[in-house]
Amino acid sequence: MCDLITHLKQGAASYNSEDDWSEFFMKFGLRESEHKMRILSDNDIQTLLNSFRADLPITLHELKETLREYVMNRLDDSLDRLNFISETLGNKDLNIILKLIQFTETEAALEFNDRDLLLQSNKFNKYTAPIAIDVFSKWKERAQTFASLENKLVLFITFKKLEDEFEAIEHRTSDVADELDSAIQLAIDIARGK
Repeated sequence: MCDLITHLKQGAASYNSEDDWSEFFMKFGLRESEHKMRILSDNDIQTLLNSFRADLPITLHELKETLREYVMNRLDDSLDRLNFISETLGNKDLNIILKLIQFTETEAALEFNDRDLLLQSNKFNKYTAPIAIDVFSKWKERAQTFASLENKLVLFITFKKLEDEFEAIEHRTSDVADELDSAIQLAIDIARGK
C-alpha cells in the first residue's frame, strides 16, 4: 500500500481536525510549522510512508506468498461451496451447478429453488455460462505466477485483476450455499417441531 501511494502522486494532501495532532507529527519527524497549517507536503507523506514501512517489514517474497495463499484459499473455499451445493442438489456435474448459479443470477425473476424446471427449460439449455469449472484451475495457475513478479505495484495490479475476475462468482456461490444451508436448517427445525 505504501508503494501504491508513492506511485499515485496527489496534487495536494491535507487533513482537517480540531484534535491536537502535534504529538503524532513530531513522532514521525514532520515540521511543526507545516502541520499546524494542516498541510502535508510530498516529503511529509514520504516520511510517513517510510516510518510505516519500518514498522511493518514485509519482503517482496512474503508479499507474493501471502497474496498467492489468499487467492488460493478463496478459490478453494468457493470450490468447497460448489461441492456442497452439488451434493445438496444431487447433481455431480459442477459445470451444471455453475451454469445454474449464473443463470438464476441473470434471470432475476427465476427462483433457484425451481431448478428442476430450469434444468429442463429451453432457455437454460441455450444459455452459455461465462464461468465453467476449468476456469478455477486457470485462476489458481495465475495465482502461482505471483512468484515470478519482481515489482510490488505490478504484483498488486495482477492480484487485483485476478480478484476482479473471480469475485462475482465467489459471492454468488457463497450466497447460494448460504440459502441452501438455511433451507436445510429450517427443514431440520421443522422436523424437530421447533
